[in-house]
Amino acid sequence: MKKIYGKPLINLSTYHLIILSSLLIIGCSSTQRLKVGATEGGEVVEAEGMVPYNETDLPGTKSAALAAAQRSAVEKAVGVYVSAKTRVEKAVLVESKILANTSGYISKYDVLKEGRDGEYYKTRIRALVLLKKVGEDLENLGLLSAEVGNPRVAVLIEETIDGNPSDSPDASNALSSALIDRGYIIVDRSAMAGAATQKIIDAVEKGDLEGAVDLGQQVKAEVVLVGQGQASELKNGAKDLGGFVSYRGRVSLQAVRSGTGQILATTSQEASGLNVNKPLAAAKALEGAAKLAGEEIAGKLLKSLKAQTLEIQIHQIKDLDQLKKFQENLSSQPEVKGVYLRNYSQGEASISISGTGINGEKMAALFSKDSTLAVNNISPSSLDVTFK
Repeated sequence: MKKIYGKPLINLSTYHLIILSSLLIIGCSSTQRLKVGATEGGEVVEAEGMVPYNETDLPGTKSAALAAAQRSAVEKAVGVYVSAKTRVEKAVLVESKILANTSGYISKYDVLKEGRDGEYYKTRIRALVLLKKVGEDLENLGLLSAEVGNPRVAVLIEETIDGNPSDSPDASNALSSALIDRGYIIVDRSAMAGAATQKIIDAVEKGDLEGAVDLGQQVKAEVVLVGQGQASELKNGAKDLGGFVSYRGRVSLQAVRSGTGQILATTSQEASGLNVNKPLAAAKALEGAAKLAGEEIAGKLLKSLKAQTLEIQIHQIKDLDQLKKFQENLSSQPEVKGVYLRNYSQGEASISISGTGINGEKMAALFSKDSTLAVNNISPSSLDVTFK
């Protein structure tokens, strides 16, 4: 050991302490690195970000690559909550409200690897994503509940004005518009005419519920709305209304489940219409009543169809990728129309699935073919499974 003025620079015991302290620091650092999988705070995932390499601004390039990696990590979380279809339809909303604020959903992260790769700069991270917060914000944006109960709907309303058939589908159009605003898919009238005879359509419009079941299957509509729209003049006298004409409109609806004939919901609404002539006043009255009926039936259908979904509780989920694969396998089944994640925390998840003829026994039979799953409990509306 070198000496200064005949004394050691450090003594042997001090040297040992320095080495020991260094080893302790290294050991602590390694144990603090994030591990992929569920944690108390959320889910640790690995993600990569890639941006064009800019040699004139290396700090900016590194920062951009890190931001891209963080965005990719949050996108993985969004992907288990929101279907690909909704992601496309609501791309602007997801981008502006969720992905534009990725730092708010990442608690901490480790940089695993970064550096130049040809014309790009890549950064790979392991990040703790706050899954619960992502789910809550998606729910608040209406991106989760809107997916449940938005089937294809066929609208068939018999419309009359003063007891005579109406020349225009004012109530049908207003009702369809109200449902579309709530996220429902409306079967085009021309598609119905191409798939069924006019005789069947006429019968359904007059209230033939058995015909509605068959028609719904033919046009691939999960729900058929059957109803009547009636408008009648209010005999107040044109003089009393300053030359205007007043009509009262009434729309009554029944929502019929295609294939089963089950009545899911009913409603009846009234509204008045005032205009300079009878056709315009009648049309306004029918439109007003149909809009109110559409808004009410949309909410009732949502609740009814939610009640018919199958709830699946899943235990011992290894990580987000395993959960995502499970959801994709469910979505690939022909009878499954939608898969919706309700809760996910520390390896436990709750999923709702909707579709035609979905029940616990059918899905249990499907899961029994998967060697990685064990079915615990079965009921018509729920299922409990565990990853082995």
